[in-house]
Amino acid sequence: MKKKRVYKAAAGMLAAGMLLCEILSGTVLQTQIVSGAVPSSEGTETAGGEQVQSENNTVVTRIQAENDAYVTLNPGIGTDMGSSFVVENEAASDEGAHIKTSVIGASVTLRFNGTGVRFYTKKGNGAGNLSVSVDGNVYDDISEYVSGSAQFKTKVFEAENISGENEDHVLVLTTKTAENVGSNFNFDYFEIISEEEEAEYIQSPGDTTY
Repeated sequence: MKKKRVYKAAAGMLAAGMLLCEILSGTVLQTQIVSGAVPSSEGTETAGGEQVQSENNTVVTRIQAENDAYVTLNPGIGTDMGSSFVVENEAASDEGAHIKTSVIGASVTLRFNGTGVRFYTKKGNGAGNLSVSVDGNVYDDISEYVSGSAQFKTKVFEAENISGENEDHVLVLTTKTAENVGSNFNFDYFEIISEEEEAEYIQSPGDTTY
């Protein structure tokens, strides 16, 4: 597990006798590794996403499908879903919107660092199927089709424990033709699963500050 090192300085240069006294009285910082329970980080903003859960040494970060810090769209976002992705404003979607397209062969590529990933989207009676791969490994197709009323923020794919620790991964979703389903494809958001990083506190020498 990766560890983040945080440096704190001792308070100034001390004479040998005074330093010994402070060590004995416990006032000099000693090296320690913080472990165990971590306060919940729900709602904490991270780089390009929102950390929505932090417990049991696992962090879940929500990433919108149009977040170009993590996601590459092919084709890009435009105004015609017949030739591009478009933004669809719907209050029931996460953050009030999702992206969609009707282009066959369009792809959504998510690059992330972690141990697992989930994909949530809108399902509807005009929606179609997606092929899915993670790090080149092909999974069963995803169906976004549902008869009757639309279903929002529905988990349609999950791959956990794809690595034993936080590593770089690539998820690719591609629109495809299929019988007896529609040709509209929706993309709402992803959840990236990663290990909590431990913080390691190390005493720095003298009055050095970092």
